[in-house]
Amino acid sequence: MISRELRLVITFSSTTDALTMEQSCKENQIPGRLIPVPRMISASCGLAWSTDVTEEKVIQDLLTHIQVKPEGIYQCMI
Repeated sequence: MISRELRLVITFSSTTDALTMEQSCKENQIPGRLIPVPRMISASCGLAWSTDVTEEKVIQDLLTHIQVKPEGIYQCMI
């Protein structure tokens, strides 16, 4: 059986925003990766950033700094 874990999932309205997030996280050594948007969530670009739920404050600060507005921020079992 596949084990699931609670993850922070950030969705975006465009692929450009998702890729900007990925690059910014790499530059700032924030763990995570791009994933397809889970079925329980809908997003127009189809990409989401997934990271540990403990990174939520860091992620919100980064989003403000890079001026990317997420479509949604969720905690999901994936």
